[in-house]
Amino acid sequence: MFLIINGMPEMPDAIPYVTSYYKENWGFCISHNDFKNLIEGEYRVFIDSELYSGNLEIGEAVIHGESKEEILFSTYLCHPSMANNELSGPLVMAFLYEKLKTMSSKRYTYNAENNRCNFLFKYVQ
Repeated sequence: MFLIINGMPEMPDAIPYVTSYYKENWGFCISHNDFKNLIEGEYRVFIDSELYSGNLEIGEAVIHGESKEEILFSTYLCHPSMANNELSGPLVMAFLYEKLKTMSSKRYTYNAENNRCNFLFKYVQ
């Protein structure tokens, strides 16, 4: 097996973030400066992981309004172990949901879901 080391020579102190969810591919992300300081030689690595088919549990909350016309708010949950990135969308969604619930008059139906790898805000007719 070959080794992949991800670095950024143009930003020698930065550590890039590289993922591979759906392929049997692995490597390390280190700064370019740390890479240059590695001692030449053979390294052994044991990675105890599995690649398997499955599904992601999602959350969805609907607040019904006067109309069946729907405003969809969607956020992401696709990068495991990245609390700063991954919690921001669902937390904003939770606070938005709480605010929408307190509105006395709701013209539209609001659908909040946490399941995508991108942010989507759209008006659905």
